[in-house]
Amino acid sequence: LNHLLLTKIDTFSSPESNLYVDEPGMMTLIAAAMACVIASGFMSLFSIASDTLLYTFVFGRKLYADQLKDFIPTPLMHMLGNEIEDAASVALQAQPRSRLTRFSHAASKYKD
Repeated sequence: LNHLLLTKIDTFSSPESNLYVDEPGMMTLIAAAMACVIASGFMSLFSIASDTLLYTFVFGRKLYADQLKDFIPTPLMHMLGNEIEDAASVALQAQPRSRLTRFSHAASKYKD
C-alpha cells in the first residue's frame, strides 16, 4: 500500500513536488520496519495482558471457587464449559480429541 501511494500519487511521484520521494522502494522498507516495531510492541503488551487475566482467573478459582460464577465473564464461562466445576488439577488434564472445530461450538451454543 505504501509503495502504491508513493508511486501513484503525484504529490510523492512528481519530481517538481516538495514531497517528492526519489526511492519509493526504500521508503516502503522503512515503513515496513517501523510497522514491525510498533506491532511487536503491541503484541508483547497484548500477551502480557492476556497472561495477567488468566493468572487472575486461576488465582480467583483457587481462593474463591464458590463465588467464581458470579464474577467470571460470560465469554470465558462459555469457553471453559464444564471445566469450571472440575477441580483445578482435573481440568488441566489432556482431554480426548473431539470432532469440533475451533468455531463449531459457537453455532450450537447460541442457536434459538
